[in-house]
Amino acid sequence: MRMGFLRGNKSHSSQDSNYQRNPDTGVYERRREPSENRKDSETLRRESETLRRDSAREERRERGEKRVNSAEPSPKMTRSRSRQRREEPQETRSTSRRRAPPPVEEPPPMPRNSQVPSFDAMLNDLDDMFASTSVQTSRSSDKPERTRDRPTFRRRPSTNEKSPEPERKVERKTEKVAEAIPESPKSPIDGHLSELEKIEMEKNRKQLERLNQERKAASRREAEMVAAEREKRNQQDRERRHRESGEFSLLNRQPPDESLLVDDYVKALITVLRSDRTVSPLPEDFSTPEGFSGWRQSIRIPLQDMLAKMLKYRHLVKKEPTSQPPRLFFKIVSARGIVSKEGRLRDIYCNIDCGDLEKLRKEKKRNVFQTDTIKQTLDPVWNQHLNLEMQSSRDDIKVEVWDRLKDHFLGQVIIPMDNLMRQCGRKDFVSSWYPLEPRESKYKDKYVGGEILIEAALEEDKNKGGNSFEQLQSKMDSFGVDPRALFRTLLRGCLLLDLGIPRDGRQEVLSEESVSLLKVWGRYWTVAEPAQLILYLEIIFSKFRGESVPVDEVLKTFHVLHHCMKTKGWFSSKETKRLLTILEDMRDHLRTQVTKYRECYPKNKPPNALDSSILLLRMIHRFPIFKQAHPELPDSFRDELRNALTEACIARFQRFKELNTPFDESNVEAVVDGITKLAEMISDEIEQDFKYFQPAFAQELDIVRLTAGVHLKFFVLTLEDSGDLLSSDVAVKEASKTVFSFYKRVKLMNDRYAKLVPGLTTSTSGTGFDVEGWFSPFIFKWLQELAKKTIVWVQNAIKVDNFESISPEEEDLLHSSSITDVFSAIYSELEFITDLEWSNSVQNAYFFQMFAKMVNAALENYCEQIQESKEAGGGLLQTATNLLGGRNNGPQDIQNQSCVKLRNIQFAMSKLKEMYKMMNVQAISKTVKDHRKSMAILGKKSPAAMAADKAEGITGAFKVYVSYGENIKPINKNGLSNPYVIVRVPEGTIVPPDEEMETKKKKDDDKPLQPTVLTGSQCDLVRTRAISDSLNPSWEETHQIILPPVTRLEVAVFSKNLLTADEVAGTAIIDLSSGTRLRRKVLDYQTHDLYVELEPQGRVLLRLTMEGEQEDVDFWFRRTNERLIRTRDDLLRSLTAKMVPYAREVILKVVKENEAAPIPSKSFLASLTQAVQYSEFTAANVSIHTPVSDKEVDEALDSLIVYLEKNLETICANLSQSMSQEVIKRTWDEIVAILESVVLPPLYGTIEASKRLLNKRQLSMVDGVLLALKDFFHADGQDLGLDMDILQSRMYLGLKDSIKLYFVPMPKVMREYELSFREGVDKEYLLRLIRFNAEKSKDDKMNDWMNITLQKRKSKN
Repeated sequence: MRMGFLRGNKSHSSQDSNYQRNPDTGVYERRREPSENRKDSETLRRESETLRRDSAREERRERGEKRVNSAEPSPKMTRSRSRQRREEPQETRSTSRRRAPPPVEEPPPMPRNSQVPSFDAMLNDLDDMFASTSVQTSRSSDKPERTRDRPTFRRRPSTNEKSPEPERKVERKTEKVAEAIPESPKSPIDGHLSELEKIEMEKNRKQLERLNQERKAASRREAEMVAAEREKRNQQDRERRHRESGEFSLLNRQPPDESLLVDDYVKALITVLRSDRTVSPLPEDFSTPEGFSGWRQSIRIPLQDMLAKMLKYRHLVKKEPTSQPPRLFFKIVSARGIVSKEGRLRDIYCNIDCGDLEKLRKEKKRNVFQTDTIKQTLDPVWNQHLNLEMQSSRDDIKVEVWDRLKDHFLGQVIIPMDNLMRQCGRKDFVSSWYPLEPRESKYKDKYVGGEILIEAALEEDKNKGGNSFEQLQSKMDSFGVDPRALFRTLLRGCLLLDLGIPRDGRQEVLSEESVSLLKVWGRYWTVAEPAQLILYLEIIFSKFRGESVPVDEVLKTFHVLHHCMKTKGWFSSKETKRLLTILEDMRDHLRTQVTKYRECYPKNKPPNALDSSILLLRMIHRFPIFKQAHPELPDSFRDELRNALTEACIARFQRFKELNTPFDESNVEAVVDGITKLAEMISDEIEQDFKYFQPAFAQELDIVRLTAGVHLKFFVLTLEDSGDLLSSDVAVKEASKTVFSFYKRVKLMNDRYAKLVPGLTTSTSGTGFDVEGWFSPFIFKWLQELAKKTIVWVQNAIKVDNFESISPEEEDLLHSSSITDVFSAIYSELEFITDLEWSNSVQNAYFFQMFAKMVNAALENYCEQIQESKEAGGGLLQTATNLLGGRNNGPQDIQNQSCVKLRNIQFAMSKLKEMYKMMNVQAISKTVKDHRKSMAILGKKSPAAMAADKAEGITGAFKVYVSYGENIKPINKNGLSNPYVIVRVPEGTIVPPDEEMETKKKKDDDKPLQPTVLTGSQCDLVRTRAISDSLNPSWEETHQIILPPVTRLEVAVFSKNLLTADEVAGTAIIDLSSGTRLRRKVLDYQTHDLYVELEPQGRVLLRLTMEGEQEDVDFWFRRTNERLIRTRDDLLRSLTAKMVPYAREVILKVVKENEAAPIPSKSFLASLTQAVQYSEFTAANVSIHTPVSDKEVDEALDSLIVYLEKNLETICANLSQSMSQEVIKRTWDEIVAILESVVLPPLYGTIEASKRLLNKRQLSMVDGVLLALKDFFHADGQDLGLDMDILQSRMYLGLKDSIKLYFVPMPKVMREYELSFREGVDKEYLLRLIRFNAEKSKDDKMNDWMNITLQKRKSKN
């Protein structure tokens, strides 16, 4: 269809395109096709096709010519074209053989009525073409080169090339677009149709230009992407090879780049050499002593100056230009040891390639020469040569050996040109066997082996004159100067030069110029790689000692040395001796730096320097040469390093102690202050190790643990020497603040040790860092003194309290000041106990138990005092007055003080709960329980176990007070002892199992629970601290213990030794068996003094007290909470009791007013003899059958509602929301109970004779009052209004049901109760209603049913 690609034009059918409208007749006629119009359109189309084909053909011709021109001309010497073609890349070979492209045939003309594709369709085709091109290009970039049979895939284009594949695809697409141009249809209107065709052709031309631009942009993007990916992979390969090689710049295999040796660099190096003042040469720099003496007599200049002259003549003095480049006589002589296949002989020939092989490979150019083929042999002899013109010293010569018969690769040799020329320059002629090596791994060569003999010589230049450089070198050789001395001098000069120049981001210390220079001269002097590496290590370490280079450079060099040492025979014996001397020097220097790491590396700076030094020291220790030369060293480097660091740490502690020891050691304040400062210095040093130096030593040892272990060991000794100060009465009474301050600081240090070095405090020196053991006697005494003051604080707080809210506007401050003062004192004590951070869980639980008992006493005292107030007394007096029939002066209003007291109790309960969680009482109680359980005391015992206990062993909770000792046996050399007491049960004491656990065990398993046997440290009950240097020690320690069933206790006094095992100073047995006087005494729960006589001498005073109550922290908290709950309930009842009497009065009054009025008696005698008769009307002359209206109910309850609103407002203003709702709920329950008592009598007891059944009006009044008060207490569910679920309680629903069934016949009510009783629902209110009717009606059957039902109900319950 024509013009379909223009947007906005409608499409026409093919029939419409073949007809046109006649303007004269208005009738559609068949369209005519003038030949002129068709000729114009076809001419335009063919011209565009011709231009497109010429452009495509020109591009193909250019690519073909470029490939043809890349072929190399034949070398001067004999060359094998077949072999050359075999080695050429596939693409080049296929391109060179490719014929010229055949002429492009013109496409057949399009049909006359063919449709022109729309612009959108052409865009879609173009997108598909580019998508396929990009996919095919990305695939081709990842695949290797293909042969001529698969020309679609090409080699990956370089950064300067364009991928040919997208070009061809765009060309094909261009052809498609060009061929899509239709012939111009016939039209009678020539001018109009030709103009349309011109527009279409112009648009198609622009489309072709746009496609060409997009093709070029796509090719450019493709080339850039491929180049970037290739560069990325190359960089990764270089980094990987650098990491795996373990080499540094001097040992890499790349040839030296002499183009870097510019004149400025050489001149600078010469200046550095001449300014070097190092003494040289030395006698060891010569092969013979005569050479050294001859040098001193004739030359008399340092090696630096001689080397500077050699550099000048070698690199700065210009040589006369020669007429032609140097020529090399190169001869292939023979080969031997060629690998055969299945024992067959081979037809062998050689290919020789010369030049920059890498460059030629990239440019796909080769200079290949070939020898003759020696047939049927494995030891061919060629004796063929060629003359090579040397273009550059960086060129290489590659000789490949092939089998012409099987086309097998047999090996290759690559010889650097500079090495060959250097050898020829020295010996004039070179003849050497070279081993044949395989190619790259991707070729998978199988038949490589043998050697090839090659001879070479330089063609002499007859015009060459004398050379000053050669003369200097000959002088050196004549004196026997060691080339290694020359190389060392040159290396030192290069380092001095490079260290004085900024690196500008380079990794190596040596610059590229220095590396190239050292390679050139190292090869010229034939200094072996091991010697170069040792010389570099020696010089770089000397620079490290002078702080010219970092330790990382030494470490990197040592890594290379360690890597090279893995190669067997790489070092000679002379080089090994020299290396050993360097290693010993390095080890001494590094050991000093590592042991004094704080001074040498403050704050571990520079970064990683200490790590590298330790690693380098470890490598030296593990170096085979060094380890063999020093067999006395430990096998483990960690042991050596630990010993050195331990010695240094001990020296530091002694220096700290000397600085902090006071002159007057009897001064308590000075001693404590000195120990505190010592602790701070130790802690700071350990923290520095943890913060800065721990990562550096992490691979070898834990430096923090080592430092802490040494310091802690000696710090414990210092503390134990001053331990008597902590347990004295003077410290408790007069210096408590000082002791507590000292405790916190020592505890802080202990926590730092425990945090930095877990487990260290229990593993160092006997009992370890026992802070609690030193301070526990003082803490116990202080807590006992503090508990006495708490009751006084409570009493004083209540005396000054007026029970007014602290801040009535704030919800959290509605309580008074007394409860705040009490809990402030309690929390201060709790905070103090918590701040102790006692690690002994059992002692810590005992501290909190004492605290909980103190809290219980304080709050019980507080509750008792607030309940004995005047207001409470007035309430009781008013109640007594009412009971005695006194006159009521009206309703009583609730006072603010009552609400504040209740608020105080609520505040106390919340604080107690908060304190319970804060203290984690459950965990504390579990600790006590586990401790008791471990001693097999907690829980019920079986009868047999109890009988055994009564008959033999004694058990229970005891308090053991260890007072003092007398005449203890001397153990130390100074005639004194360091005594401490241990009280324990006998070894092998049996603890019977818990009965509850045994019962559970039997349910799970048939095997009975076995008793626990105590052994070792499990038998210890009491262990006191050690008193230094005393025979009459005073411990004054209290211990709470739980005794398993025992008949005796063992008491032992030991003398503590730091280095050896503790010695026994005396032993004794406490007999607690049945029938003994001591057993009878301790069972009376009183404190008894017991003097224990020791063997062989001395005695100890113990005070034993048996504890009867097994209380714990949870017990005292429960007891305190129950006391607060009882007080709260009492206060709530007192508030409700003030409102309920008036409510009862109002309700009984309104019910009384609606009862039937009695009929007046006719005579006085009749009123005495006849029963009272009641009318059908109330006293207000209202029928008792008429229900009351809502208005009447509201009027009757008006005063009660006003009273309730007033008092409930007071309650809500002074109580919390929860407590206010609790008061409202209790008031509602009391009102419902009042109404229930009006309707129903009690189930048991005597019913009042005056109580009558309610009439319908009274019952409606009760129902109205119940509904009205329910709405009042509900308050539409807003604010403090009660929910319907609370209002419609079980009592309320029973009352409603009773009102509903009040006038129902009793047999029906009885049946309903029987049905509910069978269903398990006990509707007691129905029984009360039935009983009421039975009593008033005097119905015997109903009474009998009632008695039977009550019996059934009783038996069921």
